[in-house]
Amino acid sequence: MMSRAAWRLRLLVLAPGLAAAAALGAYLAGGRYLETDNAYVKADKVPVSAEVAGAIREVLVTENQAVAKGEVLFRLRRAAYEVAVSRAEAKLAQARADHAALRASYHGKQAEIAGEYLRKGRQVYVEGALQTREWTDREGNKRQTTEIRAQRFQMLGGRGEAEGAPAPEAATGELAEPDRAYGEDDIPF
Repeated sequence: MMSRAAWRLRLLVLAPGLAAAAALGAYLAGGRYLETDNAYVKADKVPVSAEVAGAIREVLVTENQAVAKGEVLFRLRRAAYEVAVSRAEAKLAQARADHAALRASYHGKQAEIAGEYLRKGRQVYVEGALQTREWTDREGNKRQTTEIRAQRFQMLGGRGEAEGAPAPEAATGELAEPDRAYGEDDIPF
């Protein structure tokens, strides 16, 4: 009868050896190679996708057909594309409307500040354009007016320059400072 130590030695040496031999046999018998019965191993395969998503209406090539660069492969249904274009145009129109509303609000606030703080005789720096309009009144007389289309303005001068006018610091806010002081005859347009 074998001793306990002999059995232990056999189990510690033989059992792992048998397991390693079985794993080596399974590895050599299969699993190392993949079969490609219907693949063209040397052919170039390139994934194809459209720049615009949509359902395919017509396929213009056949399977495994050689194609040239720039050749049309398929056609998409126009409905999805037209919906995408309409949505993009609607977003653009909304952005333009929002921009116009913000500009109107900005110019309205400028006009409010000008109406509140500007008085006759007060110096002001204005950036913008002159616009002349002509019309005929009810009596048939030709009339003309010149308007200042201000983009920005800045009040100049010190406190108490015009009677009853508040200090220019109260109305300047975040409006731009002029590059230099202008004389009485200078018009910076």
